[in-house]
Amino acid sequence: MRKYTLFFIIFFSFFKIKAQDIIINGTVVNVSNDISFPYWLNSMSTIEIGSQVVSISALEFNVVPTNDGNSLVFVESKNIISQETVPEGKTWKIEAVLLDSTTTNLSSNSQENLNQPTININLNDNLFIQVSENSAYSMTYVEAIRYCANLTESGYDDWILGTYEQWESYIANTDSFPENGINSWVRTFPITASIYGGGSYSLGLKIILDSTGFGQFLPSTTTAYYPNSNAPISQSSCRCLR
Repeated sequence: MRKYTLFFIIFFSFFKIKAQDIIINGTVVNVSNDISFPYWLNSMSTIEIGSQVVSISALEFNVVPTNDGNSLVFVESKNIISQETVPEGKTWKIEAVLLDSTTTNLSSNSQENLNQPTININLNDNLFIQVSENSAYSMTYVEAIRYCANLTESGYDDWILGTYEQWESYIANTDSFPENGINSWVRTFPITASIYGGGSYSLGLKIILDSTGFGQFLPSTTTAYYPNSNAPISQSSCRCLR
């Protein structure tokens, strides 16, 4: 697994970790202590970034009434950087937040803070800049998780099936994309997305990019169930990140 390095540097000062918050329906929520992801927001709820948060990643779904209750139909991915309201008839799945890399606040104004150790956290280690070769065969979403966990390639064995945020890190920090592009499962929490005649399917996510980095994150079924049929589980090629 990727290792995160903490550099301990002694200063004649005091450190304080800044709060990392988002604001939901006017209430400040600490992302480390007060909430877990994914988090669902109902129609007409509000959300915005707070202290030390750069953006919020979310998926939007239409809420469609059915004979068996409500069904969720994927609409789009959202990157929230200011206050937004969940539209009527929709729900948002808040998947993660992107934190500001400035996480310490140094002060030397008080005598009582002298000789206290400060911690400089190197967040640059949390970068995903290398992608594996394309898998030689298609596989299910669950198989892709195992494939990356067991992969040894280019002398490395710490590959993972990347999440939405980790693929964003790769896209932002890579110098070039594979010549044959990227078509892979993205690690996410599958949900039941719709119901047809009493059946349902599980909605996951894929990333599809060409050699220039042009493309999109695309909703894709990961599993399927229809009464009185043997619908196959969806398969796709796979690339891993490190």
